Amino acid sequence: MPLVPRGRGGRRHLQLDGAVRRTVLPGGLQVVTEDIRSTNTYSLGVFAAVGSRHETARLHGASHFLEHLLFKGTMSRTAEQISAAIEAVGGELNAYTAKEHTCFYARVLHSDAELALDVLIDMITKSLITSEDVDSVIRVAAARAAPEASLRITILEAFIVPTWLWSRSMETGGATLSKVRSRLL
Repeated sequence: MPLVPRGRGGRRHLQLDGAVRRTVLPGGLQVVTEDIRSTNTYSLGVFAAVGSRHETARLHGASHFLEHLLFKGTMSRTAEQISAAIEAVGGELNAYTAKEHTCFYARVLHSDAELALDVLIDMITKSLITSEDVDSVIRVAAARAAPEASLRITILEAFIVPTWLWSRSMETGGATLSKVRSRLL
């Protein structure tokens, strides 16, 4: 990659030759692309202006949950075919949910830009969401949260939550414990 002359502090900065482009689609989705010819790479992100900040207490986590569901399959691709399409060309396909937005993105070689666009559009516009997929995402989320939740519960039990409240929350289920944890942490 070409380097620019030394700037303040004597540091050199990479000079990116790719133009970053942002397109806002009629439905509000934003598509951001960067084509870096010197490295022959292309990055593409599709941003939905929905993140954790936009969720009500009742729907907390819905954006992240939906993010995972969109990787489960479309009308034309299975979950395995979605990931294999990008991985077969050495690319990366991923997503994340932030406070202000949810982003689905791909990084590929320039020659595979159309493939990346096709896969992302397919995921976002033609996803099939089945009850089995919903159950699967719930199981995965619960398994991922279990170690962290165990540690928080242990800390709460040992240092913060009075014994009477702890035993009551255990009797009434995780929802009460969840409310207690959210108020204390």
